[in-house]
Amino acid sequence: MEPTFIAAAVAGMIAYGVMSLVMTATPIAMLDCGHEFGAAAFVIQWHSLGMFAPSFVTGHLISRLGLTRIMLTGTVLLLLCSLINLSGLATLNFWAANVVLGVGWNFLSLLLGFGVVRLGHATKAATRAPSRALPRRRALCTNWKKPR
Repeated sequence: MEPTFIAAAVAGMIAYGVMSLVMTATPIAMLDCGHEFGAAAFVIQWHSLGMFAPSFVTGHLISRLGLTRIMLTGTVLLLLCSLINLSGLATLNFWAANVVLGVGWNFLSLLLGFGVVRLGHATKAATRAPSRALPRRRALCTNWKKPR
């Protein structure tokens, strides 16, 4: 495997792992800490905004600043999310951590998408097919037996 592909894949795994862990635990933790359901919904709404709103400018940022800087920024944002979560149990802490988490996820997941698009340039022809995330439809149906 090529280093470009490995970096994009690791960045994607970290982004999805941290995002799914923190985002799914946030409403449960907020309710357990005595926050209202509306506050938990507010935090998740802003988290969703943080995940997708930067997409309008992330491509421009990648072309202007480069993949490495955006990847490092996304990683720093995920670390900052963890520090904010550890610093308190107020609604503001949950809100700030989840917005930062969403933006960090955006930077790293778009990097993964960009890495997959550039996969043809980053891998050799012999390793290109095994490294793709989704096999071809024909490969899925090769050993499929119809039920009787």
